[in-house]
Amino acid sequence: MGGVDILKMDSSGSWKPILVFSTINHRNFWHRITIGSPNTNGWFIRKRFFDQIGMFNLSYPSVSDRDFILRMAFSSVNYLPVDKLIYHYRIHSNSITLDGSFDGDADYIFELRNLVEDYINSSKMHFSTKKYLIDWHSDILSSQTIVAILKNKIRRATLYALYGCRINPKWPYHFMRRILLAIIRRLVVVFNPLIRKLLGL
Repeated sequence: MGGVDILKMDSSGSWKPILVFSTINHRNFWHRITIGSPNTNGWFIRKRFFDQIGMFNLSYPSVSDRDFILRMAFSSVNYLPVDKLIYHYRIHSNSITLDGSFDGDADYIFELRNLVEDYINSSKMHFSTKKYLIDWHSDILSSQTIVAILKNKIRRATLYALYGCRINPKWPYHFMRRILLAIIRRLVVVFNPLIRKLLGL
């Protein structure tokens, strides 16, 4: 597996990278395949792994690739990180999961949440692994709650928050962290052109 970047077309019609995700390594593996970026398009998988753990599970039509990587992880499959950018993803409006926007009501978000819940409720696993899954679930619900608030769907946001706290008592921490990250990203977008101008870049 290797690194991945995400490209978006600018006003001149050129594709420019807006995000770059480095290669997953052994230290950050569980974080990256759950709450982080799993670089699913940057994996090269041998046929024998499909023979070993099965094909893509089409009961998760939009996130079956994520499920496959989780199954690989739980099967303790060996992998080799390649410290090189090997995949360019172009954001486009026809993408189901990455169209340049985030809609907390999108079908794939609920599908992803269901996937995580299925793993949380499945067979016994090590506490540290389950913690990654619970944090991931909290992150998804935090995002959904923020989007619901922005859409002025307060009742829905409240239900998301209550559900988040039921699954994880530390959910409010994840929610506040998400808000802080959103504010920081917004400030970067607003002030980056100004800083570049001041520096003559």
